[in-house]
Amino acid sequence: MTTTPTLDLHPLSNDQLEILAEQIELRKCVLVLGPAVAAAVVDGRNVPVRQQVVQALNAELQQQAPHLMPPDPNDLAMTCTAYQKSLGGGRLMLDRKMGQLLRAHTEPSELLRQIAHLPFRVVLTVAQDNLLERAYAEEGSFYQEGTYRMGKTQTEEYDETSFHPFVYHLFGRALEKDVDSLVLTQDDQMKYIDSVQGVGRETRLPTALRNAMQDCPCFLFLGFNYDDWYLRVLLHILQFSQKAEIVFGLHHSDMGQLDATTEAFYKNQFKFSFATDDDLELVKNLHARLHGAETPSKPTTVTRKLLYLNAPADRDFVQALDKALVLVKRNHGVESLTLENITVGSDVNEAPHALVDGAHLIVPILSADFCDDDRLVNDLLPRALSRHIADAARVVAVYAREVSGAADLLEHKAAMLPGDDIPVSDMNRDKAFEKIARELEKVLEAL
Repeated sequence: MTTTPTLDLHPLSNDQLEILAEQIELRKCVLVLGPAVAAAVVDGRNVPVRQQVVQALNAELQQQAPHLMPPDPNDLAMTCTAYQKSLGGGRLMLDRKMGQLLRAHTEPSELLRQIAHLPFRVVLTVAQDNLLERAYAEEGSFYQEGTYRMGKTQTEEYDETSFHPFVYHLFGRALEKDVDSLVLTQDDQMKYIDSVQGVGRETRLPTALRNAMQDCPCFLFLGFNYDDWYLRVLLHILQFSQKAEIVFGLHHSDMGQLDATTEAFYKNQFKFSFATDDDLELVKNLHARLHGAETPSKPTTVTRKLLYLNAPADRDFVQALDKALVLVKRNHGVESLTLENITVGSDVNEAPHALVDGAHLIVPILSADFCDDDRLVNDLLPRALSRHIADAARVVAVYAREVSGAADLLEHKAAMLPGDDIPVSDMNRDKAFEKIARELEKVLEAL
């Protein structure tokens, strides 16, 4: 009986690490994340979300349909196919259940948090949860995002002018209250192959994203089982390696042995070089080479004050916007305030004036509730604009929710973001906040 020889793999060499770090810094590297990277913390351990989801679906299948032969406990597509066919509700019930299971995971792993600090140009992920986006948000790192929508003409979500990583979900994702184009069943997999090849209509990956990938000579693969057939098919369809020069794939002992046949296939077809580095240790190593051994940028000394002028109804909006500005505030030594920062016992008439007079950047949050607040419209906003005209401060408004005459409130004296008289409520919020952050950073740099 003939046995397939296995390989004696080694960690990346120092030269390979240096090249990889350089390409990441130059924004010439694409990170591709497999199912093992999308892990959530369970009892102090990182457990792949896909594994937890399959276990939960199988448990419900056994409870609801004990007569069925259980599917492969490691096969998501087989499990989802059985779930959809065996339980009432069909696809709608499957999507609903998957959304619930994926949203239940809210704690990103340390690996995802470390990834959020590296300037990859594009991050492709097969994960269908939101843990990576949560890691970016909680670490105060900016990012763009997009999702492949199977069977549909794709939207150009990649902004080539942005310097923030573009996180792209290849197999759909769970939304806050719904799901978006999840690839789950065996039938989905076949339809996905047709769709991503553009069979019948323009359903291939968005042009701007494909161009960005073709412009990157370096690719790093984490968290894959290289025996999975779908990975080979996907790489062939994406044709990512036409201009790729360096392709690193990490392989761990817990994935099983990598045989010589598999290694030769990936090397010959896609220019892979395999290594045994631990995912987390590699990412930490890359971070240290790019930023030094220190943890991601520490807050600078506060030298400027940003004041939000908002109606109470827009408090949640302000909190979300302020969270999106974490990195900008940190880099420019900015402390953010609202009218709620008035000290108890202060003069209710003069204290708001003192906040306006002491701010370097004033951001009115325009909405119907703002317009309905007499104090904001007829007192605090005019006071802020007078300081803007006198170059004592900068006023940049944010158009949060649609209301007639929002721009007129500024009397053509100050800018209004995101721009084109379109409120954030009519846009993708993350993209709108990213644009607002870029523009406010320019203002802070000019101060």
